[in-house]
Amino acid sequence: MTHSLTIVWPIGYEVIDLKKAHESITLALSIADITDYEIIIVNKNSGSIETINDLLNTDSHVYHINNPFNVELGVQYCQGLHKATNDYVMVIPPYRLIDESSLAGLMLYLDQAEVLFTYPVNTNDQSPEARYISHSYSYLCNLLFGLGLKSYTGISVIKRELLLRVPISSSNYTCLAEIAVYLVKSKVHYLELPLPVKLSDNTERYNDLASMIAMMGSLGSLFWRVCVKQEVITSINSETTVSLNTNDHFSVEAMYQFASGSVVQTLHQILVYLGKSIDKYFTVPASRTRGLGNWSPGVQDAFNAFKVLKVLNSVM
Repeated sequence: MTHSLTIVWPIGYEVIDLKKAHESITLALSIADITDYEIIIVNKNSGSIETINDLLNTDSHVYHINNPFNVELGVQYCQGLHKATNDYVMVIPPYRLIDESSLAGLMLYLDQAEVLFTYPVNTNDQSPEARYISHSYSYLCNLLFGLGLKSYTGISVIKRELLLRVPISSSNYTCLAEIAVYLVKSKVHYLELPLPVKLSDNTERYNDLASMIAMMGSLGSLFWRVCVKQEVITSINSETTVSLNTNDHFSVEAMYQFASGSVVQTLHQILVYLGKSIDKYFTVPASRTRGLGNWSPGVQDAFNAFKVLKVLNSVM
């Protein structure tokens, strides 16, 4: 079966040979016998305009989105996604160097699932610092979202109709985790495949404290939306993008059911229980009157505390 493929390829500040990388991509497409494709290069003021123009002149399948100023990775992905027109979208992170044989092998799995995730199998080739950061990030995401993915930053291939339904709100590197979490939590059919890649030891994206804080904030927001509010993606044929799972039967017993399982799952359930408790305590009921009794317990407590302070102030 013939498939059409869009490759979204954001270009950051990493030093790569664009012409050589383009040759690797086109060779992989040829090996996988994919002739209907487009390569969307999205740059962010990276100074590679001359090389990109050469590619535009030599390959009619290449398209370019030029950002004359610095934009985050999530913005680059959204720009490329909205320009994509083919059945499947391959997302290549800018810090993943391209190996044609590995990429071609991944393309051969397009028939097997709605979503293909990948994880590197040659991590021993990385520096200890890069390997530690990568493993720690995957562990944190699995802890927050109760999943078992081996990587949240790898090359992925996703059906375009499905990818368009992911409400990407993160503008930084966590947008890849956002896509993966929404898709897996929504129970799409996916495969996670090992992929030999040319790994980059560049860890500069983790060295900026402000960026790290922003990434942690994005993960926290994603945890609240997906695990506490239980947002999921609707089916492809549905008219809406996100629906809420309104199962209110969560109890403390739910976090004990994983006690015989992994530590990650147990800790995840504890985090979810705490999040739901906070949400229930401070959320105003959907239907309420003017009476204080119809407000959330947290609001009632705050109001009562204020009344107590007023009484104490009047007698002192």
